[in-house]
Amino acid sequence: MAFFAVSASLTNSAAADTVNWRQFEGTSITWAYDIHPYADALAAQLPEFEKLTGIKVTPELYPDDSYWNKMTIQLTTKSPAWDVFGTGIQPA
Repeated sequence: MAFFAVSASLTNSAAADTVNWRQFEGTSITWAYDIHPYADALAAQLPEFEKLTGIKVTPELYPDDSYWNKMTIQLTTKSPAWDVFGTGIQPA
């Protein structure tokens, strides 16, 4: 079992070494999510992400009901306003 864990770790490490993490440096993306502890945890990591990748992230956080309604509109109209958005079980 330990062999597989070590092999997977080495494989992931080798793959990470070949990725150019700054290939999109200078670009910006918009991240949308509802106001939630998950969003707080992710938002706290944005400065580190921006430092490592050179990608500027603009968060758009909305109250829960507004977010799900806005997401429905964004997806149905195929709006390019959001590059990244959170999903969950709320719409279900």
